[in-house]
Amino acid sequence: METIKDFFKELKDRSSNPLISSFIISWLFCNWPITIGLLFYKFENLKADGYTSYNDMIFKNHDIGNMVLYPLIIALSYTFIFPWVRASIKLFHAKIESKNETDILEASKSGAIPIKKYIEQRDLLVKSIEQLKEIFKSEEEIKTQNISLNTENIDLQRRISTLENSLSELENRYSIMDNTASDFLLHGDWLVNIEFSNKESEEHFWNISGDIVREGRKSWIIQALTINPFERLVAFNLRSEDGGMNYSAIFLRSNENYTELRSVPGDFRYNSFRMNKVKEKTKIL
Repeated sequence: METIKDFFKELKDRSSNPLISSFIISWLFCNWPITIGLLFYKFENLKADGYTSYNDMIFKNHDIGNMVLYPLIIALSYTFIFPWVRASIKLFHAKIESKNETDILEASKSGAIPIKKYIEQRDLLVKSIEQLKEIFKSEEEIKTQNISLNTENIDLQRRISTLENSLSELENRYSIMDNTASDFLLHGDWLVNIEFSNKESEEHFWNISGDIVREGRKSWIIQALTINPFERLVAFNLRSEDGGMNYSAIFLRSNENYTELRSVPGDFRYNSFRMNKVKEKTKIL
């Protein structure tokens, strides 16, 4: 089966060859009586022309010149010589047309409206059109860049607005922190209750101004003050100025108004450390 397919494929390739196809067409024309007889004659027509059969017609009209020689010469000429002839004819026509146009232009140069000037203006116009196209192309690119920059600008403005809001929020928080520090630490009087695990409880009255804590003649300096207003946590150290007792690493949690501070659970040095802010300094009995 594959052999038959290869045979027909080879036959198709050969029949599409220009030389072979030219030979076949030439053979049909050179042997036109045979061609017409085979294609259009019926057996009755053959008898009317004096032929006894199709074979009789072929043999009586067959000759070596028409069968092989003439078709081969025509096929070779058409395949190898005719392309050169056709190309020469086209070249000849092109030369004639080119010379004709040149002669017309030369003859028109000295006319009332010189063609030479027209050609120069036309070339200048074509050049200007090309320049305008480039300008339009550049403008389109600039517009595209502007759109991109506007989009980036909007995004940057949005980010700036977000950062400004964050900054404002931070400033408000720090303002709260500052106000909180000045309200309950720098300018206030405090009633302090301390409960120890190994000795009796103590009660003190502290006046806090700036970073100084005073109780009668005693005074302490506030060190390492840390405030977390978001969780209302306060931590500080008190160092005695006169060699008295020091209070180190005190951790307290405040109420909402920062008028009461209590020790944070887990501070095992004190059972309780509580500070209550008082409006006026009063003597503790």
